Amino acid sequence: MSPYRLYLLICGLGSFAAKVAFTLNLVYQATVVGLSPLQLVLVGTVMEGVCFVAQVPTGVIADVVSRRLSVIVGYLLMGAGLLVWGLFPSFAAVLVANVIWSIGAVCVDGAEEAWAADEIEPGRVTTAFVRAGQVGQAGSLAGILAAIGLGYAGLAVPIVVGGALTLALGVLVMVLMKEERWTPTATRNSMRRQVVAGGPPRRRRRQRRGGPTWSSSQSRSGQLFRKNSTTRSCAAGVPSQAAGSHSVQVVRPLWRRRSTRG
Repeated sequence: MSPYRLYLLICGLGSFAAKVAFTLNLVYQATVVGLSPLQLVLVGTVMEGVCFVAQVPTGVIADVVSRRLSVIVGYLLMGAGLLVWGLFPSFAAVLVANVIWSIGAVCVDGAEEAWAADEIEPGRVTTAFVRAGQVGQAGSLAGILAAIGLGYAGLAVPIVVGGALTLALGVLVMVLMKEERWTPTATRNSMRRQVVAGGPPRRRRRQRRGGPTWSSSQSRSGQLFRKNSTTRSCAAGVPSQAAGSHSVQVVRPLWRRRSTRG
């Protein structure tokens, strides 16, 4: 399967599984698990806190080790977290499930799009992102309808089904996803250059003819000093070196020009 079609499949099936699991999730936690309003707030706080803390380490895995690995691990963790969420209706189990699911979600976030941008043909990347958004919306709508139907069998059933679908998606990605156009070496070199040199190298800049030449490694104060020195030497009648000739440039001082106008 081509990376283009695989990316659309991942977006569609991932959105479908997520909506199946989360459409009736709050109802499940309030009625089946019996969480109080404070416990519901704590569950949401744990989820947001884990997502915030896990952003940096999971980003390092995706950028330095492998984006494919990050996506695979992410979907497997999300599926495992949803299964724990639906099979063990207790406050402690829901907290643990939130931690597992949040780490998986952060692993997928960003790495999936970065993989697509690298592996899909450059001329089709924009189209792929647009189509993926459309397929994801369709999958979300279908997932909501499926969750409502499964909810009649039990409020935990949609969560378990969503977890099983997410696990299946992780296995599918493990089999079909390839990483051929990206290597971690390029990312390591880019990160090292930005940390050591303070950013990517810039091209040398050249001012107008007659002005000083400077590069990005030179300080701003040094640039101003050289520019002012050049102006003063030209005003004093020093031969213009920038023009490559021995003609004398005479610049009338500013106070004389003002007095002439007056």
